[in-house]
Amino acid sequence: MEISTHLSDGTHPPAVLFDGLHHGLEHLSLEMTLGIMGWLLNGFGRDRAITRLVSSRVIFIIFAVNPDGAAADIAGGRFHAWRKNRQPGPGGVIGTDLNRNYADHWGCCGLVSANPASAYYRGTAPFSAPETKAVRAFIQSRLFNGHQQIRVAITFHSSGRLVLWPYGYTTTAIPRDMRVDDHAVFVAIGREMARRNGYRPEQASGLYVDSGTARDWEYGVQGIFAFTFELGLGAYQRSSAIAPEVARNRSAVLYLIGLADCPYRVIGRALEHCAGI
Repeated sequence: MEISTHLSDGTHPPAVLFDGLHHGLEHLSLEMTLGIMGWLLNGFGRDRAITRLVSSRVIFIIFAVNPDGAAADIAGGRFHAWRKNRQPGPGGVIGTDLNRNYADHWGCCGLVSANPASAYYRGTAPFSAPETKAVRAFIQSRLFNGHQQIRVAITFHSSGRLVLWPYGYTTTAIPRDMRVDDHAVFVAIGREMARRNGYRPEQASGLYVDSGTARDWEYGVQGIFAFTFELGLGAYQRSSAIAPEVARNRSAVLYLIGLADCPYRVIGRALEHCAGI
């Protein structure tokens, strides 16, 4: 879904991307993207802050990156702890872990596997899964005059109540493929979002080392300030937990949308980085 007042005027305002359900069993991440849609559509024309954001930004929502995996996880009216997509792999083994299939340090490090039977199977090559190919194609389509329209993003997962920033492939805070100012922006925004939702902010590798993730590719290749939110406590949560968990992220989400014009504003470096964009 694309939410904006600029859908047909030929302009390309700064954009935000939210996605859910990379992993089939993380159903709360889909509820989170639906919640964002509801806030923006219901608030437009009624809530001054939301009306201002929708009028000056473009908000893209990919509700379910992995709909086939999610359907498999609830087949027969029960949960199956199914994480991957439903793509046949080597030897007929089903499924690739979509959040190990992106072309940033693909397969290099940490919790990732070359074994098709593993829940963390990386796929046969970067972007070997149709779902990650589709995400790549969409994000690349938002490149205009050499600038990526999408400036900030959150990929929603569960669980642990965490706000994570790149990188996951290394425990080094500022490796060679990250600018010092970018790291300062990630830390400042991540901590502020965590202050607003009560989550714990940290570099992604603080949770565990992994590689080939959407978040790391979005930043490392596309230059997007991309975060991961680990929602709630536990993969499967009672339905009564959905609305409160979604609601506690409202302030953090709206805060990030507001920064889409120039994330460097949070470290006082807007003039150096955002002039002329």
